[in-house]
Amino acid sequence: MDKKISNDIEKLERAAFKLGAKKDDVLVSGGLSFIFEPLKHIPVQLVFYPADDEFSAGGSILLDASAT
Repeated sequence: MDKKISNDIEKLERAAFKLGAKKDDVLVSGGLSFIFEPLKHIPVQLVFYPADDEFSAGGSILLDASAT
């Protein structure tokens, strides 16, 4: 993960919002989550976990089950 983003959560949020994302506040595991809709009716979720003392920053991209 890019060190510039792993240490600047606000920068990640601004970039996600510029791309039309909506923040998903349902995630409770300590990370940030954004929902994108790059194709009509097919949501894509970006889950970002910032770096801490034990782990480096990481992320996952999740597709909706409706995406075949």
